[in-house]
Amino acid sequence: MRRSGGFTMVEMVVATAIFLAGAVYVYSTFAGVTVSTQAATVEVDLNSQNKKALTALYMELQATSLANHDIDGTGVDRPVFLVEKGTEAPPLTKPRLVSRSVRAPSQDAGGEWDIGESKLQARERSILENSRLRFRKVVGYRFNAAAGTIEPEWSGEIVYEVNAGRQLVRRVVGSPTPAKVVAHHVDAFEAEPKTDGTLVLTLVSARPSPDGRGFRRYANAVTVHPKN
Repeated sequence: MRRSGGFTMVEMVVATAIFLAGAVYVYSTFAGVTVSTQAATVEVDLNSQNKKALTALYMELQATSLANHDIDGTGVDRPVFLVEKGTEAPPLTKPRLVSRSVRAPSQDAGGEWDIGESKLQARERSILENSRLRFRKVVGYRFNAAAGTIEPEWSGEIVYEVNAGRQLVRRVVGSPTPAKVVAHHVDAFEAEPKTDGTLVLTLVSARPSPDGRGFRRYANAVTVHPKN
């Protein structure tokens, strides 16, 4: 029997248990929301740096060419654009990247994705090796009096590659200026020339997941059509 104005021991135990259960629920919910927010922040940061790096590359590559040119005035055409295998290989575990175009993808009878012309269709793939991208870009024009033509003046050789510190760096061959870091936490960098005269650049970056389970990865791609 309960005395007037008091609580039994059982009631106090039940009330305490209910309070603790509520506190645990609130804490776990808050912790889950916090981890989700941190994960979203990581992805936003990776997406932002990827876009910034690819924009810089896009702007430079607009001033280059997929064709050979007389880049030193000797009358001999030399390549101004070259994609090679990089020195730093990507990690063994690679995300499958999906690039979507404005058109709906289609599959043939064999299940292969129809890439199409000048468009990136939905596709899943793994980047097996990093690219080293070497090119020259137009920095000015000169008048060739003998031929009566205006000819482009080409820069020194520019190189974009991933170093051992998982950074995408830009350097100019023969320049005393140190390499400039364009992106951090790089998981993979790929430059893929296409038959339609475009170049598809893909940058994947990764950081540890806030929940301690593996990595958060973000992939961005851009298509470039050199102008010169």
